[in-house]
Amino acid sequence: MRAIFLKLAVLLAILNIATANDQALEKNIKATLEKSGMGEAGTDMKVVSSKATDIKGIMIVSLRQPNGFEIPVLVSDDGKTIIGISELLISSDENFKNNLKKIYEDTTERNAKMREENVLGIFKKHADEVITL
Repeated sequence: MRAIFLKLAVLLAILNIATANDQALEKNIKATLEKSGMGEAGTDMKVVSSKATDIKGIMIVSLRQPNGFEIPVLVSDDGKTIIGISELLISSDENFKNNLKKIYEDTTERNAKMREENVLGIFKKHADEVITL
């Protein structure tokens, strides 16, 4: 019984450390975005996911803007360097390339669905004002 409680305590401690690291990373990312000239737009972004890579010091992070759209980026471990991700990626590390490609595609698909839902919502809201020929 003691062993179970000890294991549970260790697990909770690890989760607390991971949460603290995520919060520190998010704070550093927001500071970097603010310093870059994004101002309040940068400080309103949230880190929705982060994934370590095989490349030392680089993480793949998804940032959510206040409007709900997400941006996949590469971020240094300290959050002081942020690099946008595009479709063009050249790397001999297949695992890194595949992870990055999947996150980019998932984010692009999510943003496209959100955009479509927003447009449909506008048409539904103003259905009585739309003229059809």
